Amino acid sequence: MSIEVGLVGLPNAGKSRIFNIFTRQNVPAENFPFCTIDPNVGVTTVDDPRLEQLASLIQPKNVRKISVNLIDIAGLVRGAHQGEGLGNQFLHHIRTVDAIAFVLRAFEDPSVSHVLGDVNPMRDYDILMTELLYADLASVQGSLEKVKKKNKVARSKEDLEFQRLLESLESWIAQEKPARTFEKTVNTEFEVYRMNLLTNKPAFLIINISEAELEVESEVSKLEKIILMFAEEQIPVVPFCVPIEEMLLNVSKEEREDIYRQYNLPMSGVELSGLIILKILNLITFFTAGEEEVAAWAIKEGTTAKKAAEKIHSDIAQGFVKAEVVSFEDFISAGSFAKARAQGNLRLEGRDYVVKDGDIIHFRFNVA
Repeated sequence: MSIEVGLVGLPNAGKSRIFNIFTRQNVPAENFPFCTIDPNVGVTTVDDPRLEQLASLIQPKNVRKISVNLIDIAGLVRGAHQGEGLGNQFLHHIRTVDAIAFVLRAFEDPSVSHVLGDVNPMRDYDILMTELLYADLASVQGSLEKVKKKNKVARSKEDLEFQRLLESLESWIAQEKPARTFEKTVNTEFEVYRMNLLTNKPAFLIINISEAELEVESEVSKLEKIILMFAEEQIPVVPFCVPIEEMLLNVSKEEREDIYRQYNLPMSGVELSGLIILKILNLITFFTAGEEEVAAWAIKEGTTAKKAAEKIHSDIAQGFVKAEVVSFEDFISAGSFAKARAQGNLRLEGRDYVVKDGDIIHFRFNVA
């Protein structure tokens, strides 16, 4: 499965520079609104520390990370749902992604204008969410009208229930509540419909900060307050300092560790974002490990061993015999598959085994 994440924000929020850091591209990032018109598309990877540990232990010829398609979507302004600015294009492109990364500007810089004149991340987030809510409300109202017309001609129990659910959802969104917080139902058709709404998409926040927010006590306190306010929305937050992230792109592992210590960072914004993307999409990671390649693979929680094998190759799934499984912790403790087997921590599992996060799997299969 491919993973697509859209960068969404007001003009001049810093989306394009952040996109360049994630994808190591060089798309234009100028100080004027709508520098990005057509969406830029690139690939970034998830830096899982466990994969790095495995690679360090095994020393394979190749390391395969989980990849994410990142889409830098045109900046949004008030009235986007009515076509203001590049609103219609914005809404079209955001409908195609699996998750949203809201980019909110928190840095002060007189040389970089703010489209609304002053820096206020909470207000900017409210504007973005309001536009998505209005767009969803229009979509639900349009669907509701179609169902009502259908029910005037030929009523069925299913259509009447669908109409009732749409009416409840319309009322919910009209109260400025996102579709993802609407109470789930047992109606599969309705749940599939709701999944496609903009405010039902999994989301997280990238707070674009300057070095001051990491060094100056008053600015650190301000950033902490912002993060606490967003915590009430139950949306993950990634503080992201562009100058530091750019610095981290071309330094050694030792230099990276020094930078982390200097700014009291557990990891980079890019690393944290990758792990959050998997979490909000309810994805877990399993690994394959050998002398040729150590690889990380993203799958939905609850995936069976045979379905996990499909991630690698359809032939492996079709010829599935058994899966040799060891947890990441047990493998690192043992140091090899042979030692894990000797310690009784390498077990054989069948096709219906539900893969757990961190499992290291060797698939046994027959090729017809």
